[in-house]
This record gives sequence, structure tokens and C-alpha cells, in this order.
Amino acid sequence: MTTANRVLLCSILILFFFPQVYADVDYTIKLKTGNFIPAQTDLSQNKNISFNNKHVLVQFDRPITETDKDNLYNDGIEVLEYIPNFTYTAKINKDIDQRILDQNNIRYIGQIDPEDKISPLITNVGIGDWARRGGDLVYFTLVFHADEDIYDWADKLVTEYDAELIGFDITTNAFEIILPEPAYFTLATYDEILWIEQIAPPQEEHNNSARQNTGAETLQAYPYSLSGSGVWVAEWDGGHADIFHDDMIGRIQYGDAASVAEHATHVAGTVIGNGYNSGGNYRGMAPSARLVSYLWWGSSSEIINEYGTAINTHGAKISTNSWGLGVGDPATEASCQSTLGNYYNSCATIDNMVRGELYDPISICWSAGNQRGYSTKYCGYLGWTYGTIGVYGTSKNTITVGAINSNNSSMTSFSSWGPCDDGRIKPDVVGPGCQTSEDYGLTSCAPGGGYTTMCGTSMSAPAVAGTIALLHQQYNNVFGTDSILPSTIKGILINSAEDLGNEGPDYQYGHGKVDGVAAINKISIGEPSYFENEISTGIVHTFDMTVTNPEMLRVTLVWDDPGGTAISGGTMINDLDLALIDPFSYEELPLVLDPEAPFAGATQDYDRVNNVETVQIMNPIPGLWKARVTGYNVAEGPQKYSLIFNPDSSHTPGNLNALAVFPDEDLEDQPGVTRTIDFWVVNVGAAYDSLVASIDDNNMWLNGTVTDSLLILEPYDSAFFQVSATIPPSSLAGDNNIITCTATSLLNEGVIISASVEVTAGAYYDLAIEVPLDNEVSSPDVVPYNYTISNNGNTYDLITVIVNNESDWIFNPAFKTVNLPPFSDSTLSIMMTVPPAVEHLLTNTVNIISYSSGSMSDTGSFVVTVLNENQPPSLITPTINTYTQNGMLTFEWSGVGDSYNLYISTDQLITNIVRLYTGLTSTTFTIPVVDSLTDDQYYWGVRKYVGLDSSSLQAEPGAFLVDNIKPNNLIQTYPINNEYVKFKSFGFQFTYTEKATNSEIAPEYNILDVATDSLFTNNLSIFEPIPTLSYTLPDTIAEGRWYWRLQRADSAGNLSDKSSYATFILDSKKPAIPVQLLPVDNSEIKGDVLFKWDSGEELPPYEFSPEYYRFQLFEGSSTLVFDTTLYPDSLILTYDRLVNGAQYLWRVLAMDEAGNTSQYQTPPDGFTYINFICGDINGDTSSEPGISDLTYLVNYLFNSGSAPNPLEAGSVNCDEEVGISDITFFADYLFNNGPPPCCQ
Repeated sequence: MTTANRVLLCSILILFFFPQVYADVDYTIKLKTGNFIPAQTDLSQNKNISFNNKHVLVQFDRPITETDKDNLYNDGIEVLEYIPNFTYTAKINKDIDQRILDQNNIRYIGQIDPEDKISPLITNVGIGDWARRGGDLVYFTLVFHADEDIYDWADKLVTEYDAELIGFDITTNAFEIILPEPAYFTLATYDEILWIEQIAPPQEEHNNSARQNTGAETLQAYPYSLSGSGVWVAEWDGGHADIFHDDMIGRIQYGDAASVAEHATHVAGTVIGNGYNSGGNYRGMAPSARLVSYLWWGSSSEIINEYGTAINTHGAKISTNSWGLGVGDPATEASCQSTLGNYYNSCATIDNMVRGELYDPISICWSAGNQRGYSTKYCGYLGWTYGTIGVYGTSKNTITVGAINSNNSSMTSFSSWGPCDDGRIKPDVVGPGCQTSEDYGLTSCAPGGGYTTMCGTSMSAPAVAGTIALLHQQYNNVFGTDSILPSTIKGILINSAEDLGNEGPDYQYGHGKVDGVAAINKISIGEPSYFENEISTGIVHTFDMTVTNPEMLRVTLVWDDPGGTAISGGTMINDLDLALIDPFSYEELPLVLDPEAPFAGATQDYDRVNNVETVQIMNPIPGLWKARVTGYNVAEGPQKYSLIFNPDSSHTPGNLNALAVFPDEDLEDQPGVTRTIDFWVVNVGAAYDSLVASIDDNNMWLNGTVTDSLLILEPYDSAFFQVSATIPPSSLAGDNNIITCTATSLLNEGVIISASVEVTAGAYYDLAIEVPLDNEVSSPDVVPYNYTISNNGNTYDLITVIVNNESDWIFNPAFKTVNLPPFSDSTLSIMMTVPPAVEHLLTNTVNIISYSSGSMSDTGSFVVTVLNENQPPSLITPTINTYTQNGMLTFEWSGVGDSYNLYISTDQLITNIVRLYTGLTSTTFTIPVVDSLTDDQYYWGVRKYVGLDSSSLQAEPGAFLVDNIKPNNLIQTYPINNEYVKFKSFGFQFTYTEKATNSEIAPEYNILDVATDSLFTNNLSIFEPIPTLSYTLPDTIAEGRWYWRLQRADSAGNLSDKSSYATFILDSKKPAIPVQLLPVDNSEIKGDVLFKWDSGEELPPYEFSPEYYRFQLFEGSSTLVFDTTLYPDSLILTYDRLVNGAQYLWRVLAMDEAGNTSQYQTPPDGFTYINFICGDINGDTSSEPGISDLTYLVNYLFNSGSAPNPLEAGSVNCDEEVGISDITFFADYLFNNGPPPCCQ
């Protein structure tokens, strides 16, 4: 069907339709090197300015049309490439005046400065090692103005610089070339060159259940049965996918030469793997698709050549790229700033590939990058979160994919976030890139036939690429063709995505998670759900939509924009506008984000930076809406675009009938309750309607139905219906009934609308607990009990049981949860441990408390009584935390009895007994020599006997540790080896020579000795105990040399050896400001220049760190021409280092090896340098002194001629005066081989 039949087209200048759009125009010109707002040009005041035959920037006061461009060309202005805002590069082909500017609405015209042509990656970071090719040779990309012949220029530069030409990029009018590094300064001054950048930094792979997360699992099954059959995908990566892997064998071809790589194989398996070696478990998104595998490219010329093969030879419709550019390891602020979010010239090439500049269009998926990661090679290591999208994911027309966790769709810790440097929203969508459960990643093919698990946006990008393969297969199945725009594919993915994060788009999740099922459903419907068209500046397209009662109305506009202009800081070329008009003519604008507040939610406004615009309305007004697409500023048109509608099929050209059903709220109530439900049927169309309405339900809870009730409604008339439903008394919680009201137009068979109310049986909870009877126990003892929990409610109940008791005895388990079905019970068991030494006849109340998940509870209690007449003795010594070297300890206890048994064990339960002494009659006992204990941790207890009855052991045994192990020695780590320390408060640091491995040792601590001599007799301070391996002195110490040593001790009295001493010099004082002596301030200096200064202070009476100086010389007030560090207090610069007649400033600061620095003298001293050739009296400097100089001197002395400049040049006999003797001396030199001129 033709465009004219499907869409209302209105052609009129947007200036007349939307004057408010221009009410507050932004005239900022956005360049990569910085933005500026130019003053309006007035050539009537600058008539001497000529732009003829030059390339310039031209800014207009509004968007211009193709007709405007023709008029400009006739006036000698050839517009070339667009730069936001309202600005073009242009070639001026004749002299122009203010009249031409005025009649063409030109507000500014100006030159392009050389510094604006050089990439910030060069100016901010410098020429990278990756771009160097030996010596001073560097790999550059040179972009020329669009009217220049790059082939001619390549020949010229190859000849001029003996350069090596690499390749051409005709889509951006550029070529790659290897040139001497200094050449780029000169080339930036060439009028014909637009932009210079070094070759991109090294590539890196973006590594750091997928089918279920994207919906591919459903799409591969009936009724969709999609597999990607007949679809070719092109992959670029850090190597080739394994062509022999069983999951992909016979479906991969190689596009170039490279070795097989694990990462590339994993990516390929995510797209096309069929899971052969895993029983289908690890199959990819499109298991029947085919793939051509390439090694990643390094230049724009490679992009063009390889994409040409992929598209023309293999018919590739999709490419997947899980790589980007690195920022170095470690990352730096400069490398992050100059790389992340940037739009390189290759990005423009990629954008042009997508839109089909040279070949058929192709959808390009790109991973967003993992730059929020914490490794040193990521900018997240420096704290970066937002603004971390990697190059080339910053390209406008790519589908840039972030990574979420496949099991719960949560954000990963590494996935890069937008915005791009120009404020654009990236990523576009997110997909599965990791997992927080099971294998903690995405498992796919590995070289050799197996599988491997990885995380990263490298995994999410191919998951989305594989989903796109299914979209292409389905489109071909339904429509018999595969000619769909990449912008339509991108728009369908965005419009059907599941919103995550902030409502609407955001810089974390983009437009949401890819929903493959929703995307397939949309693409299968065709143009009622999406539409393709093209537009130019000033044209307006309007689309009719029928909106009934969806929860959300979402319309998305996408266009594949031309590649951005190389010099431009804003990448948008063609700017389209989207708006929705509700039934009452209220305008709804797209959702936009603020790059200055990237965490903030979306607001509505005109979008001037993105080539994706979405208007999203929650709970829209039912009725007839319109979508309006405007060609606001189509700089390079006409521009093809795609418009996507949600709900599906809401695009209804020419329709006047629309109905809406407004249901009551869903409700929930208890079984047995009767409730009423209301519905309103409304005519929301533009004409009267005859319709029928019906109400029924699916589980027969209704107490009556409505069948085909005939209604005639004028626009916005309504009909009210009320029915009642009874929830069956036997319902379990969650049982539900769907009551649906359906309205069907009798005038338009396509207008059918329904709405439903869900009635749900609510849950009620009831529980009970039955506990044991009261009983008696002994001490110590372990006693089992059973109790019963009953669920008397109508729903599953997760019941929590807690056991507590007055005496804090141990119950196992003391906490338990049990999930009981409705109307059921369960018997549970617990074990009660009665500790030793419990008081005779003590009672303990045990409470068993049950809590329902529905906030119900029940408690049962029982009482136990302890029978324990014979109590154990009380332990006196050794007590807990006793540390000793003595293995023959004396034990003491109290308690009257006939005899005692003493137990010594290596465990707290006194089961691993190492000494047992029975029949003791005293309450003290010393271990005999023969039984002396070895080093270990011990526990002891005493049992008392009265007649034949014995007590228990104590509830808490005594404890002690025998330790005769000398602690390991310590060694110093800082400060050592005569280190200079600049801070009075600093930390000593040390470590073990060998860390102790025996855990059964007494607690250890450290001892620090500090003194001013190596014998530790002078100014000795001892610091102990020091528990850690570092120590900061509580008081400051004096300047000078200090000595320190260490010793380690333990609580049992063992000592390590003392360490050898280490020494350091404390020097915390800043050096004095040097006193500048020569040259004298404001003097005139000639010849070699001696700079001399003094330290400015007397030597201190203590040892201090050596001092040195930093010398700086400035030409004028700010141009640094010489900068060095040196130890002497003087410096000579030869005359050839200085410029004759120049004014110089010089300054010196003092530094020492402790890191202290003085200030510079303020203000610095200055001098004027006068340089000359002795005997060059006439000042021509063109030759050696000769007869013309002698004549000049005679004329000065006898004929009042001009004085030599400088005068000293005429004092050739070294007496510092100019006179007759100089004539004699000079003549002798010239004619008699006398001595040469000697000026002072």
C-alpha cells in the first residue's frame, strides 16, 4: 500500500507550524575541542576580511532547506558538513559581503583554527605508543573537507613526507597514513584538512540462562519455531570462532586470516550455537543461523572493505561486536576522559555502514563496555560510573548493549553507563551478560568442542544480535522479504523492551531489557505496529492512532543518522521531532535526560541530541490520538525514519470509531463473601457508534451475566453495568475468577475492546501448637522432646518456630521454619541439653512460640525440674587466660568432699584427657616433674566424691596455655637504609622474618626502641606493647639521624632476638627560598649568561637531607623555555640558547631529598638579553665582519652616522669603549691578519 494511503502528509515550513520551537534557540557551536557561542558577524564593519577560496564555519539563524543550499551555492557559498547548532563547514568560492549574509540568514562566518582540528586524544594524552611506528613516525587519520579529493591529497603527502599510505575511508573523506610526528602541527594549518587524529588505542575484548532472559527460549519453541535459519551474522572479535566446534560446524566461514580465540568462539556460540555437545542446554539465540568470522579491524579502510565482503558476499544483515578500545593499564583520568564517551572518526564510518552509504544497510550490535569494573584497566578503578560507554559503542546507529544478570535482570557491577560526551543516551538496551547464581556467568562454546563461562557486555551484545537474527527470519517468513531498515529493527527492540531502572530511558539500562517475544509479535503484525518513511526539513507527517485503555502508550521514532562531522562535538546531523497529540489536542513531548544529572529521571522536552525519541504516556486518555513527525533540521536529507507503536496495531489510519471499557478495581475478599463489580463502556471515537456489550466470567462465580446488550452512543457517551459475584466458601487462597466486559462496534468490525476485573479469594491464617508435659531431668543430661504444629488456614503457611527458656540452656534446633499446606499439621523434634552443675531443684520454663506468615501466633510452655544434690567444686587457679612457661602447674579448688579426681584435657568438653589424678584428698595439687606438660592449650576440671555419689564436672572448665616457644624475629621495612623522612608524625613499619604457624601460642606483642645512637644509650625511648606491625610515635622527635630496633614478646614471658638497628634522618623543615644573585634584576645581559644564587640559610647543627634546585627560565611572562634540576648553585646558558632583544624572567626554588620544597622568589628577577656578533657593526648578520662594518664604524665616529646596534659590537679591541683605537684594531684584523674582534 502506498504511503499516501497509509499516512496523512502535511508539507509546510515548520517555522509556521511550531514557532515555539524557535523561541529560545541555542546558537552554541559544538566542536570536539570545546563549545562556543559566536557573536553575530557584521562584514559591513570589517570590509577588509576576505574568506574567498577558504573553508570556514557558517552558522544560520534557523535550519536551512535544500532550496537554501542551492541559493547559497549561487552566492558563492558551498555548504559541506553539518555541525550543531545550525552550523556547516563551507567552501567560499568568491568574495562575499554583508548583503549576502543577510539574504541567506547567516548570523556568523569564521575561520577554523588549527588547534580545533587536532583530536583531544593527542592534545590531552599525547601520541600513544600504539600509534608509533618507529622513530618519529606515527599512524594518523586525516579527514579532509567534503569537497577535497582525498586521492590527490594522499599522493601529495606521500611524496612530500615520504609517507606510507594505509587506506581510504570514502564515507568520511579520510585516509590513514604514517607520517613524522611533527607533521601534524603543519597539517593542522592546511585549509583543506578538517580533522587529525592518531589511530585508535589498542582493542580489548569486553569480557568480564540467556535464552530465557531475552525470550529466545520461547521463540525457538512452538508456535514460533524460530532458529535464525537463512540469516547470516558477521562477527568481529579478537580472533576467529572455532570453525570445528560441534555446536557450529558447517555454519562458520572465515573472512580474513587470524587464529582461533576463546572469546570469539564464546561470542559466536551465544549467537548461533545449537548446543550439540550439551544436549541443547548451551545452545545460542539463533541455532540455525550462519556466521562469518573476522579479526577486529584497526582502521576505517578495513571497516569498509570487510563490511563490503560480509554484506555483498554473504548477505549479512547483522553484525556483532564484543570489543572496543582500551584506556591503558592502569587507566588514567586523561585516558578515560579522551576515550570513553567519545565519537571517533571511525564511529562516523560505522554509522554510515548501518544506513547503507556504500552497501545494503546492516544492523550493528556493539557491547557497551565493562568500564565500571574495578580492575586497574577500567575507569571504574578511578571511581567512574556514568560516562563510561566505550568507543565504538558511542556510534549513533549501532544497537549498543549493556549487561544485566540473566537470572534476575539486575544491573551487573561492570556494565558501562552513559551518557556519551555529547549527551546521547547509551546503552540503547540491555541483555544478559552475567549471572548471580548457578554458574555465575554465561556458558557458551570454547575452542576444541567444550564450553566456558564468561561475564561481560561481550556476552549481552551477541545475545541481542542472535535475537535480531530471529526477527529477520520471522519478517521474511511473514512478508517474503528481508528489506527492513536497521532503524526499524532498533526501534522495535527499544519500543518493546521491558523498562528497568528509572521510568523511561536512563543512562544505566538505556530503554530497557530486550523482550524477544514482544519484538517478534510486533514485527509479525507489520505496519499497524510500525511504519517506515522519509522526511526533509520543514515537512510534517501525521499518523492516526486508536487508543482504548492500555496501561501505557509508547511511540518510538528512530532514524539512522549520517555519520557525524569529524570536527564536531555534537554528532547529530539530521534532527527530527516526535510528538503525540491526545484527543483534546494536548501535545506530549519525548522523554529526555539531563547529562549533567545522569542519575535523574526522564522529563519531557524537545530532543536535540538523540536519533531515538520515545513519547511514553502511562494510563493514556482513551480515544483518537495522533503521532506527529517533524523534519526540524534535516541537514543532509531526505532522512529515512521508522515509527514504532505500542500497543501493537494502534496505528489506524483514517479510523473514526473507538471504544473504551473502564473496569472496576481488581478485588480480593474472604471465601463466602459477595461483591459487586462495575463497568463503564464509553464511545471515545469521533462519531456516534452502535455496539453490543457482554459480561461473563471463567469460573462461574457471577450471580448473573450480560449478553449482547445493544447500545447506541454519541461521542463520549457511556453506559454503566453492575454485576455481583460470590467467592465460594471452600476456596483456597489465590483461587480467582476473571470477569470480562467486551464491547464490539457494529459499525467497524475491527473495533473490539474488552477489560477485566480479577476477583481473588483472600487468605486467612490459623495455627495451633501442642507441647510436652512438665517433667524432671538430671544435670548434666540431653533430653529429646516432640511437639506438634497445626495449620488450620486456607493457604500455605510458612510457620516459624522459636524455642527459648529462662535458664538459657541449649535447644537444638532452637529455630525452625516449616511450610505447611492448608489444613495440615507436622510433628517436630528438639533436643534439650542440661548443663553440668545446675542447682538442685532448679526449675526452667521452656516456651515454644510459633509465628504464622499471616501475622498469627501461638505459644506453648512446659516446666522441667533439675535433680542434682551433689554440686561440683569451684575452680580457683589457674584461671582462664593463664599463660605460662611452667609445665608443672599447681591447681587449687574449693568444695567439701571425701575425695577428688583432677582432669586435664586438650578440649573444653574434657574428653581428650592427657592427665588424670584420682583419689585426691586435698583441694590443691601440683603436677609432678615426670608428668610435666608440653606446650599446648589445656582445660581442667575436678569431680567431687561424697561416699559413692560423684558430682559432675564444672559447667565452665578452667583453662591455661603452656608456651615455651620464642616468638619469631622482626625486621624493619620503613624507614630503613638512611631514608629521609619529611613528616614529624610518621609510622614505623615492620614484619616477621617468618610468621608463626602454631596457633597454640600465647598472645604476642612488639617492643620498639628508638635512640639517637646505634648503641641505644642516648635519648632512648621504649614503646610497648605494640599489637600491630606498624606504630606511630605518640610524641614528635627532633630533627636529625635516629636509630631503631625491634623485639617481639608473648604473654608467657618468651622473647625473640632483638633486631639489628635501622637508621633514618628526620628532615621536616622546608629549605629557605634561594637568594637570586646574578643576573641582577632589570639588567641587560649579553654573551653566555651566568645564573647564580645562594641557599639563603645557614647549615643546621644536625644531619639533614641533601638539597638541590629547580631552575626555570621564561621568555616574556609565561612561556617556559628552560626547566631543569641541579645541585650546584649556578648555571651557564650559552648565547645560542637565548633570543636577541628578548625579555626573560628566571626563578629558583630549593628542594631536598626528603621531599621538602621551598617557594619561588616573588616576583622573579628579569633581564633583557642582547646578543650580537662582535665586529658586526652594521648589524647585517649576513656575513663575517668586513670592510662594510669598518666603513660603518668610521661613519659613526667622524660623520655622525648611526651608532652600532648594539654599541658593544663596535668595541672590537675589548676595552668596552668605541673609539679611534677600534678603527685601528679592526683595520689590522682585516688587512694585516691581526687578532679577531674581541667585544666584552
